[in-house]
Amino acid sequence: MKIFLVMIPISLLSLVAFAPSEVNSIRAVVQAYAESGDHQDVSALELVLHESFRVVWNDPDKNTVNLISKADYVQLLGAKKIGGDKRKVIIESIDISEGINASVRVVLDGEKGNFWNLLSLVKHDGKWLIAQDLVTAKFGG
Repeated sequence: MKIFLVMIPISLLSLVAFAPSEVNSIRAVVQAYAESGDHQDVSALELVLHESFRVVWNDPDKNTVNLISKADYVQLLGAKKIGGDKRKVIIESIDISEGINASVRVVLDGEKGNFWNLLSLVKHDGKWLIAQDLVTAKFGG
């Protein structure tokens, strides 16, 4: 209990230390990432992904961890093998480090399934981009 109470002020400090525009920019990238998946929109997706993007898919039902490259992820979305759900984006926390790295804990609550994501973002050429998505999911709404 004491650890939890100490962590709250630390995460709040990371948000307060940076301009609201930084936090809003990160929120917009996360929202665009989710919406591009929901709409299976490859063009919109590529705007928010770093060139070295990858997904780390942790599947507790199969007891496996799979790495998906940016190229494979974009191909899967374009072929409509993934995505196509209507999901509510719930950002639980944003932690900005040195003004160039950010971690975002987000829940994507969908009709087809629920996703728990830990996103790693980098600020590249003045723009926030998603470098990694560590995700687990439960399907069936």
